[in-house]
Amino acid sequence: MARYLAIKCAGVWRGLATHSLKWEAMVLRRFCFNPATYRNWSSHQAIKMTWETNIQNLVKVGAVKITRRDEAVIHQRLADAEAYLTDARHVTTTQSRFLLAVEGVRQVSLAVANHAGIKVIPNAQHKVDISQLAAMIAQLETVAPGAAKTLGDFRHIRIQRKSVSPAPPISPEQATKAVDILEQLLARARILTNAGKGP
Repeated sequence: MARYLAIKCAGVWRGLATHSLKWEAMVLRRFCFNPATYRNWSSHQAIKMTWETNIQNLVKVGAVKITRRDEAVIHQRLADAEAYLTDARHVTTTQSRFLLAVEGVRQVSLAVANHAGIKVIPNAQHKVDISQLAAMIAQLETVAPGAAKTLGDFRHIRIQRKSVSPAPPISPEQATKAVDILEQLLARARILTNAGKGP
């Protein structure tokens, strides 16, 4: 099964060059970025396999590069995410809650990526959603099933708000979900980044 998935993901990446970005995003979410896809596996085995396979393939296709882990950067980004979470909990407008939470998710995601020793290459951001990648690394699906899809939906909303005029409204439910997932991802990131450290 592990060999099959490695071949599947590698094949998907080879085919991306000839497909539209919309198709590319769908393929990545379905095969390479959602641990919940492998429902017949144990949770731990599925997450481990997607983590190892996807990082290798992302490096190969030039979507991410290996970088130096920086504890100061990790600490600062997590602190920034915590501040965004605090603000998102207190603002009264739906749009502000959503946008603050989404930016908080981005900060957590960058912290998790740095902890893993990787960085998304700027001109390859269409190939990988940093928040979905961080959710996979932090094993967010173990506490929030469907999180990868939710994060993909948030990315779609952000793209729509930049490209569609007037921008589609954000519902209170979407704002609440964004705050919730920021809180959950931040908690998982803190567990991950503290792993193996002494008291």
